[in-house]
Amino acid sequence: MMQRLLLTVFLLVPNSQVFAEDILDLLGGKEAEVVIGKDQSLTKELRKEIGSLNAEQTILFNFLDQGQYEKAFYQWGSAFDGTKFAYEPTGRALKAYLFYKVGLEINALEMLTSIQNPGSIKKQMLNFWKEAAPINSPSWKLADLKWDPIWTDVFGRQAEVQVKSRKLYEANDYAQIESLLRKSAENTEERAWLEWQLALHFALNGDAAKGSKVLSLLMKETNNFIDINLMNITAARMLYENGYLDAAIKYYQTVPENSDYWFTAQEELAWSFIRKGEPQNTLAVTKSLVQPGFKALIGPEAVFLRALSQLKVCDYKGSAQSLKDYKAFFRPKAENLEKLLADNQEPIEFFFKSLEKNGRLPLIKLKNKAYELPRYVTRDEVLYVLSQRAYGLKAEAKTAAELYSKSLAGGTAKVGFQADINDIKVGTDNKFQSAKNAFYNRIKLLATEEITEINQILQKMHIVEAEILQQVTVSQDIAATDKKLFDVKKGSTGAKDKDVLRFPASEEVWFDEISNFKIDVKKGCQISKQ
Repeated sequence: MMQRLLLTVFLLVPNSQVFAEDILDLLGGKEAEVVIGKDQSLTKELRKEIGSLNAEQTILFNFLDQGQYEKAFYQWGSAFDGTKFAYEPTGRALKAYLFYKVGLEINALEMLTSIQNPGSIKKQMLNFWKEAAPINSPSWKLADLKWDPIWTDVFGRQAEVQVKSRKLYEANDYAQIESLLRKSAENTEERAWLEWQLALHFALNGDAAKGSKVLSLLMKETNNFIDINLMNITAARMLYENGYLDAAIKYYQTVPENSDYWFTAQEELAWSFIRKGEPQNTLAVTKSLVQPGFKALIGPEAVFLRALSQLKVCDYKGSAQSLKDYKAFFRPKAENLEKLLADNQEPIEFFFKSLEKNGRLPLIKLKNKAYELPRYVTRDEVLYVLSQRAYGLKAEAKTAAELYSKSLAGGTAKVGFQADINDIKVGTDNKFQSAKNAFYNRIKLLATEEITEINQILQKMHIVEAEILQQVTVSQDIAATDKKLFDVKKGSTGAKDKDVLRFPASEEVWFDEISNFKIDVKKGCQISKQ
């Protein structure tokens, strides 16, 4: 009966295309007074584009006018599923806009930037997107975005630089780095990152002069987003590669003990002393490093350097002990990493949750778990970015679940929960799991690289072992030819009493004493007559 009455009224109207506001005017009606939202200008343009609206579409646009985004979000399926508008650029942009407004920001930005032919999106829709998603929103750093020049026009150059620079980790695309640098704003994290990548590019491609110039400028910036200790190590490496060993040593020594880069700096410092012909100083540095409490924090080269420097001062007994230390330190470490590759996920899950709870943290804070993980996990930038994306998607999956739970009360025409909202939750869960799997795979890649490093250094340790045997054999042969001339190479690596490290407990290391060890090798490799 109601349909017949409505049809009669419709036939009395001269024009067959009647908009909702025209009906209200004809009937002399008036909607309940509501607070009109700022989206009203947007809905006017969209209403014109769509033309004749059905009831469900009118309800959705009314919700938008009133700023009731959650209700508009629930209304989308009833209003536009299966329509042409839903698949057009403007329609997809509107759907993404509703996602953003209800807290599904990562999904929304990825949906928006995946639209083909974005230049066809209505200008008013783009303007509202520009206002809704400021570049300082965290979601920009978490979303995996495709970039079209239209998005630069909408969101600005800073957005383009931020999105594109996040994908630069290899420092090998000079043209891309330079192009983004020209577009970047001063005193921004993105500019610092790009300058850092440029410095690395020059250094890795044999142009230390240009690399040093860029790095020097970067180090002088007041608001620096790159760890100063990492920059000091990089400066030291440039100097080391070009033979400026004394200057390199000074840079390595600036890295403090509380830095996550201290162990790397000390290891490379030890190499500098070896190259400079000062094995006694390498002995002193490695004495600080090769402590049982540090076995999860040092690389295999630290023990190799100790064995090599002991060999150079003819401390054969000490060098042989270093061979034993290597096996004691790194055989269990390699086994732990092999377990990770064989799908022992417990240490990775522990680290994943630690990052979520505490943010960036030094490796030493992981305590015993550090020995079960690759030593670079806390310093790997790719790993950190993957973790942040995963946490963001995890939060959005929770938001989607809450929206689904409220859809029974929040939905308008449908009875029961809305299955399409649940599909969003499932899709976000899948994205989260994908990001988490990428995090796991990155750790496994680091584990594979560290196992390879351990095996490579083991081969070098075998060379040291062979050299020890040869040196001892030569000494014995000389002694056998002349009983009166006992050619014995005495290696002395003792320190003065005041320089000896002492710790009050076997499990505790005092960092104020670390790196202050000194070695006396005045008698090293001397021949004595008996």
